[in-house]
Amino acid sequence: MAESSRDKYAEKMADLQKHVPFIETNKMAESSRDKYAEKMADLQKHVPFIETMITHLKSTQEKSREAHLKSTQEKSREAQLKKLESLLQMITDTNKRIRNGNMRYC
Repeated sequence: MAESSRDKYAEKMADLQKHVPFIETNKMAESSRDKYAEKMADLQKHVPFIETMITHLKSTQEKSREAHLKSTQEKSREAQLKKLESLLQMITDTNKRIRNGNMRYC
């Protein structure tokens, strides 16, 4: 009797796997995690450059403040600085995960 209940269980599981491709979904999720990890590792390579650019933009911003200048070029630099700081935060903050759609823009 135990043998027949095992057979029934195996049949139910086989039928269930036909309707719910769990293994395929799990492989896709694993592949997605691998791609995410690869992209983050690639972005990590750019952290020193981004930090250098932020330092440069901040020093330029300080010089223009000392000269009391507020040109359109300075506004553009402020926007660039904000974007770079945001990008650096996204790349270095391991507690947050970036959406795949946003990863394409990096």
